[in-house]
Amino acid sequence: MNKKIQDKLAVLTSNPGVYIMKNADDDIIYVGKAKNLKNRVSQYFAANSQHTPKVLKMVSNIDHFEYIVTRSELEALILENNLIKQHRPKYNILLKDDKTYPYIALSKNTDFPHFTLSRRRSDTGYRYFGPFQSSKSVWEIIRTINSVFGLYSCKHVFPRDFNKFRPCLNYHIGKCIGICTGKVSADEYRANVNQAIAFLNGDYRRVINELELQMNELSESMEFEKAAVLRDRIRSIKRLESKQVIVLSPDVNRDIIAYSELENEVCFSVMHIRQGKLLFQDTVFMTDSAEDIIGVFIERYYQQKDMIPKEIAVSRLPGTHELLTQWLSAQRGTAVRLFEARKGENVRLLDMCRKNALEKLAEKKSNGVRSGKLMGQIAQMLGITDIPSRIEMYDISHFGGDSIVGGMIVWEDGRFRKSEYKKFKFDDLVQDDYKHTYEMIERRLKRMENASEGFDKKPDIIFLDGGVGHLNAVYELVSGYGIAVFGLVKDRKHRTRACVGLQGEVDIRTNPAVFKFFTALQDEVHRYAITYMQKKKSKSMLSSELMAVEGVGKSRYKALMDKFKTLDNIKKASIDQLADTSGISRALAEKIYLHFKEECL
Repeated sequence: MNKKIQDKLAVLTSNPGVYIMKNADDDIIYVGKAKNLKNRVSQYFAANSQHTPKVLKMVSNIDHFEYIVTRSELEALILENNLIKQHRPKYNILLKDDKTYPYIALSKNTDFPHFTLSRRRSDTGYRYFGPFQSSKSVWEIIRTINSVFGLYSCKHVFPRDFNKFRPCLNYHIGKCIGICTGKVSADEYRANVNQAIAFLNGDYRRVINELELQMNELSESMEFEKAAVLRDRIRSIKRLESKQVIVLSPDVNRDIIAYSELENEVCFSVMHIRQGKLLFQDTVFMTDSAEDIIGVFIERYYQQKDMIPKEIAVSRLPGTHELLTQWLSAQRGTAVRLFEARKGENVRLLDMCRKNALEKLAEKKSNGVRSGKLMGQIAQMLGITDIPSRIEMYDISHFGGDSIVGGMIVWEDGRFRKSEYKKFKFDDLVQDDYKHTYEMIERRLKRMENASEGFDKKPDIIFLDGGVGHLNAVYELVSGYGIAVFGLVKDRKHRTRACVGLQGEVDIRTNPAVFKFFTALQDEVHRYAITYMQKKKSKSMLSSELMAVEGVGKSRYKALMDKFKTLDNIKKASIDQLADTSGISRALAEKIYLHFKEECL
């Protein structure tokens, strides 16, 4: 313990507040709250404290600390949460992979908001729902609410894009109310969005009652077509409602929380029950255990007020349950009941959650044992001290020097993370693999520095699809970030042969498991990069063929593709059909028709 810390501990107050631990670079590495600041902070530096290895490591990195006195323990809890969300300190106990758990995000600062998927909750311009277990489930829910409530799913921006194109198929089959026509007011659209929000929160009955009231009013005013649309919407919601598993009485709005531990790893399972029905079940891993692990989990999990239910049932009450109840109630805006489930259906549901968490842990551990052993072998083979957890591999692909692109794939914790793959395109069309590799890695690392979404994780190793030349091109750049970098080379028959570093080549064929892994890594990045290149090349060829017609520029090319979707459809179209496209005169339609007619002769 250095003198700065000793001097500050000597005068530290016994009031409640928040303490902020910092390293020698003045970076915030931990934020905590305390009922008594002096007692809590002193515990970290006591000689006889029985700290976990993680806490010992954190304490060894503390150079100095700051603190903020609050009026109450509740105020300290609120401030602690805000500071953790703002600074994301390295040693705070967080939900594992919380950056990658998908959320449903609703844009707020627009008259015509839309739902999309997000893997972070940092943007204040969105309202978030979740987290959910997979991106697949998120997109299924988004497609469902867009279809049921007539919300737009296209990439256009409204009201900017009113009347700039013809309504799409979703409008014609009744799955979108067609705000692109400019005939739907912001208030009318917002009403549908509010119903979708209620639906996401499990309040089916309220949504149905509102829609039935609107439907009856439309029927009375002889607007039968509009009434029929609402009738179909009500039927869709009832069908979805009937598919939900009924687990408790209809008035229950409750989360069931249980956890399991396996070899010092913790997994929580959360069952979300709304109106007595199981809305979805979530499993979340934590990076470490804690004395009051349930309390810590609840603090981290319920960061959004929309997520907080009326009741939360747990296997045992956390030591801070009274404080947490106050905080949850303040967040939600109404009273929240946090209670220990001791009998009846709640106990059965807790047991289900606990078993589900244990299953997920066992599944993760079995994968981890295999991948951990493999990573240990790779680290030993490459002379790396730390066993890698996250690996990124990069490849450049082009078509005879044209359509030059780059691909990045990710392998983490035993599997390929396809949701985190990235594509790179280059403005410079001069073929130079070394230059483009450097540019690709430089862009990736700069985005990591800026904590850009999807780029904020630091890889343990970067592999390049190439030899010494590729390695030399980026080694100085990458090593500045403390990241190991190697190249993977192939033999004359294009088979993975060796891993190359500054110390020379390592023949990976001597270890079958390592050889198989590197082959899979190289094949995957090649597949990903070449698929992107072919898609880009195909699009380029298509646009050049159509834009070869005099008078067809980028805007007219887009209008034609928006309407006909494919070049084949354009080739088959009549002059009248072509002329019926926005921005296409009859004279130009005849030119397009004759161009492709002559091509077929």
